[in-house]
Amino acid sequence: MSDEAVVSSARLLRRYHDATVGFVAGGGWQCPAIEPAEVLCHGDFAQYNLAFSGDTAVGVIDFDWARPAPRWYDVAYGVYRFALMDLDRPLEEQLRGAALFCDAYDASPATRLGVADNLAAHLIWMAELVEQDPRFVTQRAEQHNVMYRAHASAVPDLHRTLCRG
Repeated sequence: MSDEAVVSSARLLRRYHDATVGFVAGGGWQCPAIEPAEVLCHGDFAQYNLAFSGDTAVGVIDFDWARPAPRWYDVAYGVYRFALMDLDRPLEEQLRGAALFCDAYDASPATRLGVADNLAAHLIWMAELVEQDPRFVTQRAEQHNVMYRAHASAVPDLHRTLCRG
């Protein structure tokens, strides 16, 4: 994706998160809340759940994984999908993309630390979900779980890049 697409996507996520601050969420979520529940996270913030006009992200769809959670939860998955998923890209490009996404989101130091500390574990959780949840027949057949595990083991150390200062 172009830098413009990455930046506009991260800014759209920030606007969405900011709009949900203070929302009092009851039960009924497909997944339980993750504390501290700062915002309503989308839960699957990726290119395939965004509408684009050219290189500009203009809308978000598919909220079935939404839940109260900390901001880092969506930012981490955005960093993964927009910057780190292509393991064939040079590491410097992956890290630049991760920083670009976080900078465009205007991520706080706590959000950046949450991304750096939790992204690999989140990918392992996704692999386990694909392996255990009967709804993920297609994803198991396509070996998404294998991909998530490989990516989790290859996630670069993001602390120096994202947690500067």
